[in-house]
Amino acid sequence: MKSFSTLSFFLALAAAGCNAERVSSSPSSLREQEIVRFRSAPGKAPVLFGQVQAVDDAGRYPMATSSVSVDGNVYYTNALGIYRVPVSVGKHQLVVEHTGVRSSRASVKVEPGDSMQVNFYLRYTD
Repeated sequence: MKSFSTLSFFLALAAAGCNAERVSSSPSSLREQEIVRFRSAPGKAPVLFGQVQAVDDAGRYPMATSSVSVDGNVYYTNALGIYRVPVSVGKHQLVVEHTGVRSSRASVKVEPGDSMQVNFYLRYTD
């Protein structure tokens, strides 16, 4: 399986109602999650979106049917490990789980006019 392609990334942005203006990003080194803030298209409600991937020494692999809990409400990733959740402005807690990998948590604060991409990189359990 391949990781999220650049084209798929921009298609997900368009589906989330975002333009490609990157406002801020965390450092690019590999870790449990990556958070990127985007300006939403005018009139669009904020969205949390991203991809869940399993990581090992050979690469990254999309995790279909991973549970993504946003403020206690559970959603699931699609076949490419992608999720999209409309949210309100404010603070949100995300918890991602899937059998066979370590779970991960993230806290984000969505500002007016922003949407956020939150990618998760989960390590296989021993």
